[in-house]
Amino acid sequence: LSDKGIVGVVEYVSKNYARVMSILHRNAKVSVVLKKTGVQGRVAWDGVDPAFVILSNIPKSEKIKLGDSVLTSPYSNFPSGQLVGTVSSIANDLSSNFYTIKVKTGTNFYTIQFVYVVENKMTEEINAIEHANKINS
Repeated sequence: LSDKGIVGVVEYVSKNYARVMSILHRNAKVSVVLKKTGVQGRVAWDGVDPAFVILSNIPKSEKIKLGDSVLTSPYSNFPSGQLVGTVSSIANDLSSNFYTIKVKTGTNFYTIQFVYVVENKMTEEINAIEHANKINS
């Protein structure tokens, strides 16, 4: 995390180093919610501009406005309620029942120098459940 929003997920760690997958990686997808409505969606980078991510899976029945805050959901790898960014454009895709929404990231990826690493205190319990489900499947 940065002081302005999310940055990425730690993938590997050693005694002195860590490797982080930025949310600007093509394989990174983050579960999010719109702050005003609580509707859930997903953001991913389209590989075009590091200042923006694309929010998908928001139905056209939702009332969305420019400037609405987009936060991490309880289902993401981040603490819930962290700023992802703000809605900067809303496209009405006629071939779909969902909007295509451009989100200006809270984090400035051009100038970021320092981040906060947040440890998930539930990792062991989550891993145990996932391992048990693999054995039972």
